Amino acid sequence: LLFLHSDTPTLAHYQTMSSNVGNPTSCTSFLQTMRVLDAMNASSADLDKGMKLLGYTCSLLTVFLSPRGRDTMSSPTSLTKGLFSMHGNMSIARYALRMVNGMPSSIKAANDGSWEYGDLDDYEHLLDEEKRSDVSAMKKNITASPVASLAEKSLPYSMLGYYPLEALAYFGWMAPGMLYDEKPPTCHIDASPLTKLWTYIRDKENHANTNLVSAASCCFWLWYIIADIIVQSDRVKRLTAAIRELESSSNDSKEKDEMLVNLNEQLTDSKIMLTRECFFLLPGVHWSLPNWDKKPLLPRWLLTSLMFGEAVTGFAHSYMKKDRAMLGK
Repeated sequence: LLFLHSDTPTLAHYQTMSSNVGNPTSCTSFLQTMRVLDAMNASSADLDKGMKLLGYTCSLLTVFLSPRGRDTMSSPTSLTKGLFSMHGNMSIARYALRMVNGMPSSIKAANDGSWEYGDLDDYEHLLDEEKRSDVSAMKKNITASPVASLAEKSLPYSMLGYYPLEALAYFGWMAPGMLYDEKPPTCHIDASPLTKLWTYIRDKENHANTNLVSAASCCFWLWYIIADIIVQSDRVKRLTAAIRELESSSNDSKEKDEMLVNLNEQLTDSKIMLTRECFFLLPGVHWSLPNWDKKPLLPRWLLTSLMFGEAVTGFAHSYMKKDRAMLGK
């Protein structure tokens, strides 16, 4: 993490200073790393990314340390068993974290549109005179396409379907007794309608398989992934075009330079988000299938590798953004 700071010297500089642990620069970078990590812990989304990275690191290690090949845990060693247990515990902890924080943020976003990016800043006045006549092309870069706009508005609604079903799956795995009785309760023929309804609800036979509920929740997650791929692809296209137009302008004002910096930062963020969603796409399909637990679509080594790749990308992105914000850059 020391090399992720925007004010970090070159790798060659660190190599020449590596023997001096007490060097002030090394100490400063270490303290800045701790400050950034502490700031990330204040955000539930960033905390989830850290836990995900730790969990899938453990899972990836089990893949490559498994004695009977990458796709089996049928004969685990004590080490791989412990690592896989840690991965499972991290996953369950993340379920609980999302159960507390997921619905409020989704409802807020559906109500006030806080997950929407909005239009790019108008940059017509920064272009050369001959290019200002082509207003329609510039407006295309500023405003999202109708499909991307619709996909963007749908993002919080996909999570409003995802989080409740995921919570049901969590209770089904961790505390099934809260949802149903193992032995079907008896109900007298003359019982009240409310009693009959309660009896029906508590009967295990009337409950879907927990893994099937999880698959249903992941269908909503897959909706989010596909919608965000559309959104980020559209933003990458528009930001790239806007940056190209501004760079070709002969305007040398400070406002133009500041806008270029801002647009390039947005472009980097959108490219990273698009990369993350591409990592998520196949796992999203995998876990959305009704028989994902018995007939998995993806081999475990591929599934774990994709999720680990996304975890590294997401955590590093959040870390660099938080570091940049704290340094005022």
